[in-house]
Amino acid sequence: MPRHRVRLEDRKRSVRACEACRLSRKRCDSRLPCSSCSRKGIGASCVYGDRAKQSPPNRIGSSRDREGLPIHHEARSEDAPQPLLAQNARMLLTAKGEKVYVGKTAAISMLQFLRNVLRRYAGPSTFTESRRSNSMLEATLRSASHRPTDFVDNLDLSERTELIHYYKVASNGFLNLLTDGILSQLNSESIATPESEDTSLKDDITAAYLVIAIGAHCRGNGDKDVKTSSNYFAEAQRLGFQDMLLNPSLSMVRNFILMAFYMFCACRRNTGLLYLGVASRAATILGLHLPELNATLPADIRTSRVQIWKSLRVLDLITNSILGRPSGTQDIQPEAQEARGKTELLPHTSMTLDAMFESCSIVELIAQKITRDGTLDIPTAEEFLQKLRGWAQGLPSTLRQLLTRENDGCVEDNHQQAAIGNIHVACNYYFGVMLATRQFLISEAITWLQQKQATRNEGQSFAPSPSAAKAQELARVCTDSATYLVQMCHDAGTSDFLLGNMCILQ
Repeated sequence: MPRHRVRLEDRKRSVRACEACRLSRKRCDSRLPCSSCSRKGIGASCVYGDRAKQSPPNRIGSSRDREGLPIHHEARSEDAPQPLLAQNARMLLTAKGEKVYVGKTAAISMLQFLRNVLRRYAGPSTFTESRRSNSMLEATLRSASHRPTDFVDNLDLSERTELIHYYKVASNGFLNLLTDGILSQLNSESIATPESEDTSLKDDITAAYLVIAIGAHCRGNGDKDVKTSSNYFAEAQRLGFQDMLLNPSLSMVRNFILMAFYMFCACRRNTGLLYLGVASRAATILGLHLPELNATLPADIRTSRVQIWKSLRVLDLITNSILGRPSGTQDIQPEAQEARGKTELLPHTSMTLDAMFESCSIVELIAQKITRDGTLDIPTAEEFLQKLRGWAQGLPSTLRQLLTRENDGCVEDNHQQAAIGNIHVACNYYFGVMLATRQFLISEAITWLQQKQATRNEGQSFAPSPSAAKAQELARVCTDSATYLVQMCHDAGTSDFLLGNMCILQ
């Protein structure tokens, strides 16, 4: 006896399935995210694809609009083109299983966005369904049990000098922290013992150990450098936490900036940002963010405060903008900044730091705007690009020089340091340009995919919008910036400028 027809409102089977369940032929509950994707840990990538055979033609547009995947048949918005899928902030798992926040402007969030797009149009693949897509990849540091209990400074002066050079090369453009006290320790036959009651001497010794640790890590010459950097950092870390942060000082801010930079070299971004957080709070307590306080101080202390603050803010803004997180330092109003005087007369390390300090403030504005509004319209993007161009045109000629070898084909130490500093400055410029324009590139690519799909399935035609030409121009700006950046880094690599570990550049 045939069974009675089940009414639509009484049916338990879903009328639609997400792409992952449909392709794997699994039952889907039509939720967002569905239970199957949630169990697999891919809830963020659960998307639904409507098909013409499942819906009448007059409902295709409205159904896609409900899913957040609009197809524009006449013209796109006069403002910024809207992406098909939202590029959202994410929570990623650390090696210990803790969830950490990554903002929507982060490259990792962008990668997940591309996975969702490719899954939508090409179906699941090893790229779109990567098991590690929800993990924040970080290196494992040597545990304390593998470090010697009694630290011994056994480096001779020549080897220490070489590691100082690698530190200067890797940090050019980010840090300008070496004082006469630190250099006197580094350039002596042996670094003094830190058991003295002189707090200033102990802080200088801590900084000297951190410089050596960073230099060894950036040289990256096998297990020997790994062991050297680990041992010197462990001793510096012990000295830095010896008083448990009881007395904030300029030396504390400087040393925690160096600890953070070491952690970035070691591919421990979250740990590095923790150290930067300590440095930021201590800097705020000391009033480093208030330039008017420096006018009452002696010249040497004023210079030290300015250099430490600029180093802190540059490193803070770069690392947080890459991960899409809010910065931990307060912006200084342009009119309150000290006049730099004749830029060409400054040392190269000061010029690169000043240039990065200015460009990072522009990048921060771009990241804040995207985070707050979710997108950039065309006039706003052009305004940011104009600010970046104005900054680039104001750079001294020393920072705009091309990468060249010396006459004998070798790379001299000072030349390598200057070249890497210029690369860091240029990379920050290209990063800012790509951050301001990449949504237009993605929007253009997805719109093309939509049109191809709609033309194939429904035979519809698309009329160009007045803003299409401008959006395409901004998309080309994004690809050009990426091309220039990659070509510059490739040229630096083939010219032997790059070190074994280029943490921020990578």
